[in-house]
This record gives sequence, C-alpha cells and structure tokens, in this order.
Amino acid sequence: DELEEEFKKEKYPSTRRPIKETAWRLTQFLD
Repeated sequence: DELEEEFKKEKYPSTRRPIKETAWRLTQFLD
C-alpha cells in the first residue's frame, strides 16, 4: 500500500529505520 509506505517513510526516515529492518538489511548485505 503506497500510503502506508509513505507513512513509514514519514515516521521512520532513512536515518532512523526500525531495528528489525536495519538488521534484516545488514544480514542481506553480509550474506
């Protein structure tokens, strides 16, 4: 849902991502 994505971007800017998402990205990057 685009509105939900925009809401997430608004609530969690790229510099303040949710820990789970950051951890997931790190695991993907390292893997």
